Amino acid sequence: MAKAFLLATQLCLWLGHVPLSVFALLLQEVFPACNVARMVELLPEGFLQQSQQSMVKRVAAINDALRGSLPGADIDMMVQEDPTILFEDKQSLSTGLRGLHDLWDVDEVAQGNSNPWELALAIRAMSEQGPPNTV
Repeated sequence: MAKAFLLATQLCLWLGHVPLSVFALLLQEVFPACNVARMVELLPEGFLQQSQQSMVKRVAAINDALRGSLPGADIDMMVQEDPTILFEDKQSLSTGLRGLHDLWDVDEVAQGNSNPWELALAIRAMSEQGPPNTV
């Protein structure tokens, strides 16, 4: 089933079109513990105004950056509770992650015990774009 989904997604990307329903399934594959409907509810303009093809690339890059920099943290819940982090510029996100590590260098257990929404807020607050003024 997952293989067929990935093939369908690759075909849609190759054709330059990813329907929102396919994109929602892709988000669910990348962030399996997320409630994708809640993410879209919190930030509908972000998901509906972007081209899904660019979002697929953005989500993959941000997923890799977050999981690589925050081992032990609940990335799925972080993205669910603050989907705006998916729209953070890649360089800005890297700056935020470096700032968080400079300020708060802890192990995987501490990151796993951290509130996902607060981790996302801290990363975005230290990023080049600064803290969010709305969610």
